[in-house]
Amino acid sequence: MAWFKVDDGLHSSRKFLSIPRRNRFAAIGVWTVAGAWSADQLTNGHVPDYMLSEWNVPPSAAESLVSAGLWARESSGFVFRNWLEYQPSKQDVDAERAASRERMRELRARRKQPKPQEDAAKPEVFGRTGPNGSENVRNPDPTRPDPTRPDPPRKKKDPSPPAVRVSESDFESAWAHWPKKVERKKSFEKFKAAAKTRGVTELVADIIRFGDAYARTTERQYTPALNVWLNGERWTDDLPTSSTDVINKQWDALMGETRDPCANGHKWVGDGSCARYPCPAIKPEE
Repeated sequence: MAWFKVDDGLHSSRKFLSIPRRNRFAAIGVWTVAGAWSADQLTNGHVPDYMLSEWNVPPSAAESLVSAGLWARESSGFVFRNWLEYQPSKQDVDAERAASRERMRELRARRKQPKPQEDAAKPEVFGRTGPNGSENVRNPDPTRPDPTRPDPPRKKKDPSPPAVRVSESDFESAWAHWPKKVERKKSFEKFKAAAKTRGVTELVADIIRFGDAYARTTERQYTPALNVWLNGERWTDDLPTSSTDVINKQWDALMGETRDPCANGHKWVGDGSCARYPCPAIKPEE
């Protein structure tokens, strides 16, 4: 089962409050149902038009989500913005399900294996000689060692790998660059755990690199907590990109060769500015 995660700060977020009150809860209701459907269907945040028709969604609700920056328009529907930053991808869910099936398969196989049974009769142990005076080779005296069977040499245990030493000063040097200062204790524990596999020096450099990138491109409320970032091993992700750059690239792709994309009307956002920044249709003196 996949889950659709909703930030507990949604009710006070800038994007939520930018939706007009008359459309706000209808739009967020559509956003929530569509998110649950996308998580169930593993569409990575893509919501086709035919599902909006099935849910009888009014056009104003979908357009409100686009204007607020929660959705983006596609040729055949809509897509959640930043879906993979907050929700598991189809690849991650499929991998987890495959791992779970393999664990269950191994468990069932172990349960089917017969339990070892004790021998019905144990061989009788004689001394070094039998009743007729002959040497009992099969059952020697257990108190006397057999010279032909020396004790096998004990295997030397493999030396344990050297423990990774993580100091709080290492964590502090990385923590100073993370723009969202929440859950410090949990973040320190995740830092120590990740350093065992990643290495302290490499991990500190990763946190500084991503922390500085988040500070340049992402609002603090949308920056993941450091412990969440570490738990997802997200140092392998691409660096975050400014949302303005993403909007402009999408807009340029949509407009094609059009030189003045706002000539037929601006796409206003909640703060009263054009969503295309900088907008080529607005003169600097305006």
